[in-house]
Amino acid sequence: MVRHPCDWLASYWNEIGNARLGIPTDVFAPLPADDFDDFVRAYLKKIPGAIEQIFDAYHGDSYLRLEDQPWALEELLESVGVSKPMRELVLMTDVVNQSKNEIPIWSKSLRRRVEDAERGLMERFNYA
Repeated sequence: MVRHPCDWLASYWNEIGNARLGIPTDVFAPLPADDFDDFVRAYLKKIPGAIEQIFDAYHGDSYLRLEDQPWALEELLESVGVSKPMRELVLMTDVVNQSKNEIPIWSKSLRRRVEDAERGLMERFNYA
C-alpha cells in the first residue's frame, strides 16, 4: 500500500513524529523539529527521496494506492478469486488506524519541494 508522499509525511508527523507515541523522531532519521514545517524542511535537507526508498525496500510485486481505495482492493480480491459475498464483507469493514490528531496544513512551497524530492515515486505511482 502506497500513499502520496506529502500525506505520508503528514501522517508520520501526526502519529510518530514529535514523539507523540513515545517514539523519538530519529526513528525516521535524525530530524529534530519544533513543528511540522521544521520537520519537512529537515527531511528535505537530510533525506530527500527517503519515502520512495522506504516503499522500494518492500520489493513488492503489486502495489495499491491508498487514494484508490476501496476500488483497487476490490479489483485485487476479485483477481485472486475471492467470492463476491466475501469481497462485500471486506469492503464493509470499518476504517481503522485513522488519526485523531489534526492533519498538518501544508504550505504550497514545501508541498512542491517534497513532490520534487519524491519525483520518482510521484511518477511511478501516477501522482504527478
